[in-house]
Amino acid sequence: VKEDRSLEHLTNQWGPIISYWATDQWLSVDRWEHYRQLDEYLYRRSDPEWRTQTTVEHSRSLATLAMFVIDNLRSAGFDLNGELILRAIHVHDNGERTTTAGDVAYALKTTNDDQAELQGFLRELRDLDRPDLLDAYLLQFVSDDSWTQFATPIQTVLRRLKRDQLREGIVFKFLERIDYCFYALHHWRVTSRPEILTWVLRNQVLKIDQLVNQFEALREILWTPAVRSDCQAWLDDHAAIAVEHEVNQQLMQATNLATT
Repeated sequence: VKEDRSLEHLTNQWGPIISYWATDQWLSVDRWEHYRQLDEYLYRRSDPEWRTQTTVEHSRSLATLAMFVIDNLRSAGFDLNGELILRAIHVHDNGERTTTAGDVAYALKTTNDDQAELQGFLRELRDLDRPDLLDAYLLQFVSDDSWTQFATPIQTVLRRLKRDQLREGIVFKFLERIDYCFYALHHWRVTSRPEILTWVLRNQVLKIDQLVNQFEALREILWTPAVRSDCQAWLDDHAAIAVEHEVNQQLMQATNLATT
């Protein structure tokens, strides 16, 4: 009988990587669940066309956008570190799978959530022995200055990234905010329910404006004056839609009444 071959070398060399590989795929977190609940509350029924998005799907959609945006910026003469942006796309939400909160809706997210997710990501880095990925993870915070929730060593890394990779940080955040709008627009196109798109545009339009003001080349890529005008026209036409926070409060009260 042929003896089994030992997998010692394969296990030793591939073990940490394959653990991360498996976790990256199968511990994915559902996104947009909060908005699905708000949508169902408003219409008193679910829509069969509604679908959430996993963090894996979100990263893939960001990578798709990045191909177009980075190539366009390079063609315009901007020398960007595309590898850093793509790594950031891959790891930026990994902390969500380490917390009990999972994905937190943009309008509800706090600095405490950011801190908890960072700590979870740092634990993953220790297991993987890849401290270089910290730069990629932190790129999502570079275009902002609200870093006081992070420890001094993390703030030191962020200051270096802001000095050396600010454009990459702006492009990453631009991609993520545009992806939010794409998702909400798709939701409206398949359900004809306008609330989600309205809330997302209210949350994102001015933020995207700020990013584009920091890197004017983005004004010719996905955020042209015509697109910006359409977004504003939508917001003006749907100004009567309730504020997201108010609907969320109503949902919470209704949930509390149903459980008491």
